[in-house]
Amino acid sequence: MTGREQSAKPRSKIPWIFFGFFLTVFAANGAMIAFAITTWTGLETRSAYKDGLAYNDRLDERAAQAALGWQTALALEPAGSGAAQLTVRLLGPSGEALHADEVRARFKRPTMEGHDFEVALENNGPGLYGSQVSLPLPGQWDVMLRVVKGDDQHSSKRRVTWQP
Repeated sequence: MTGREQSAKPRSKIPWIFFGFFLTVFAANGAMIAFAITTWTGLETRSAYKDGLAYNDRLDERAAQAALGWQTALALEPAGSGAAQLTVRLLGPSGEALHADEVRARFKRPTMEGHDFEVALENNGPGLYGSQVSLPLPGQWDVMLRVVKGDDQHSSKRRVTWQP
């Protein structure tokens, strides 16, 4: 036997198996990273970090709002031609009608972005505010109310279902 015949052993496939395994892992990780970067982040605010730092301020605002004792009731009823009539009743701490300087309603679609809008509500009598709105899609909507009277503010959120 010559030296050449002795060294002609079959080569092991184990290094190629390791190479293929790690190549598959890196490709899968790369695909997951690309998918994570290009899809929706799930954040509702662009300043989540700053909002988190101001969390105690938000708690103080909620406590001040609770101390006011204001109450809100919201109704959304069909008004013809696919429109809706939004009516808000404002009551003070002892149940009396509350006159506000400004009442605004922000409509947000919880299941889809791009359809949010805001309207100013008109005074329709003691403690009654309203506006006709046109909701672009049927289904669930979050209505965020903001009531301002002098230096005091009240905000509330209601989920409504709209079927024209």
